[in-house]
Amino acid sequence: MGIFTSGKADENRLQTIQDFTDQFTHEGIAACDLPTNADCLEVGAGQGSVALWLTQRFTHGTVVAVDLDTEALEPLAQAQAYLQAVKSDISILDYPAESFDLIHARFVLSHLANRDELVRKFATWLRPGGYLVVTDAYQLPTDSSPHPIVARVFGAYVNYAQSGGMDLQWVRSAPSVFARAGLGDVAHQGRTTYLGGGESDRWAPLIAPFADALVAAGAITEADKTEFFDALQDPTVLDIPQIIITVTGRKP
Repeated sequence: MGIFTSGKADENRLQTIQDFTDQFTHEGIAACDLPTNADCLEVGAGQGSVALWLTQRFTHGTVVAVDLDTEALEPLAQAQAYLQAVKSDISILDYPAESFDLIHARFVLSHLANRDELVRKFATWLRPGGYLVVTDAYQLPTDSSPHPIVARVFGAYVNYAQSGGMDLQWVRSAPSVFARAGLGDVAHQGRTTYLGGGESDRWAPLIAPFADALVAAGAITEADKTEFFDALQDPTVLDIPQIIITVTGRKP
């Protein structure tokens, strides 16, 4: 997964993602026509908020939560009889055909080089009538930011992320990838993200873990770093760097 980590070591960043995105995720999954006994696979489960919510929504089914680091997931699995934590790279896992009614992956596939292949594999793991739900970020051009300091630092951050193999444009092709994998009823919805504006900002805790590395690499200066984080607290600095897109498809 390139430069990004998971589990307890990445708790603050993952918590920020949960706080901002969980409601959007819940709405996307709730729109799927699934019974309460649906069996679910949560890919890249992180801190486990979505996996836990799935156990509450699908009270008569099981939830398998996969992540490279399951330290945060294991206490949840111990407390929930129908939640299983699996420590693994999803790329090397395999399940029998028609094992799940729902497969969900949020901010995972854009990190993986074999993302299209995984969509095809997920489609085989779904039962007839089951849904694949994938959420990922679509990056808007960083040089189009109205704020030069944002263009500079956020641009360096995006370049850094993509140097680790991340593809921040992939989700645009996901509907076609779903259709070619044999999924029907393909749909998508989007939500903008917030950068700057003080309390409305969600990006400071996401970029802060990588800021020193950007300085060390010469991508930005120490002065750039200070100016950028100060700008995020300015109520007049408002930007829309990404669109969060959820794509759904149903197995015929």
